[in-house]
Amino acid sequence: MREEITRLVARYGEWGSVVADHNGRVILNQDYAVVAADLHKPLLCYRVSVQEADELMQWLDGDYGVYDYTALGIKAYNQHWCQMHRLGGDESKSNKSAVYEQHVLPELKLGQRIVDFGAGELAYIQSLKNAGWDAHWYEPHVKASGKQNALDVAATVSHIRDLQRDIQANGLYDVVVLDSVLNSVTSLDFEQHVVAACSSLLSKTGTFYTGTRSLASVTRRAGGSKSRNNRYRRNLEFLDENGFSATFRTGVWTMQRFHTPQSLHDLLSQYFGEVQLAGQTGGSIFAKCQYPLPQDPEKQRLALETEFNMEYPNGYRHNRHKALVQAIVRECAKRDGNSNSEAKEDIIRGE
Repeated sequence: MREEITRLVARYGEWGSVVADHNGRVILNQDYAVVAADLHKPLLCYRVSVQEADELMQWLDGDYGVYDYTALGIKAYNQHWCQMHRLGGDESKSNKSAVYEQHVLPELKLGQRIVDFGAGELAYIQSLKNAGWDAHWYEPHVKASGKQNALDVAATVSHIRDLQRDIQANGLYDVVVLDSVLNSVTSLDFEQHVVAACSSLLSKTGTFYTGTRSLASVTRRAGGSKSRNNRYRRNLEFLDENGFSATFRTGVWTMQRFHTPQSLHDLLSQYFGEVQLAGQTGGSIFAKCQYPLPQDPEKQRLALETEFNMEYPNGYRHNRHKALVQAIVRECAKRDGNSNSEAKEDIIRGE
């Protein structure tokens, strides 16, 4: 807490205040008082009587429930503000992907087809494509070039059409990558849709790689750990009971989700027969999964419809996803040995 207050004071100046009683006992915002003293900053103090202070303490010590962000109605398209800057550019704004660098690239084999789901700014997957790999991608929230806070829906539709043609011609993928996407979901249901879609894209003998933010990293930061460029990085999260934390940035609310190794394993085990947690680096947890499991046809359809026909501002949806969903469902029916084939055929026909 004090590290975060120090960062905010250094960046914005003396923004806080404290409440103290006549005896000088600080009863509200003690951490801010300590930071002000450490930095030799002036301190705005509101003074109350000892009796008033005791009454105020009773109110402050009350149990008022837990954080709940559902009322904010955070939209998935706001999450494009959370996209990581990968490779190139200003070093302070560029981050290499541990998922790619430590797990995908060392294990990628010639002839494998790879898809990056939620590819962000396309840094790694575009580099693979340019190097001659059979690489494809999908990003529902492509930032429009040269426009502030605008999305390029046409680019997303082009991703969908590429996937549709490729899957119809060549089937499902040998490698599916989900890099720093699970930490940007807006709800538990949406998280399920993301993993269900990735499992649906994976061939029977393929490999799924993912990495997401670790709940332990929040504890370490709150405990006072240091990080590069720390002055401009938030070191405090207000977590709800499911590990979600909301942040107000550039005029909109965005969401971040934090996992434990157990919660990540439990999530992925619903969709893959083999889940290997591949260690932790910095503030992330990594996993490598194989053997995609058959899914309930209706739940699979819902997941694919949701992920490939995302909502945009003003409730707009492109509705260019149906042929891709049909292609994926057909290939999954082949992959899974036609399990639930009658129900899947109903989905394919749109019934």
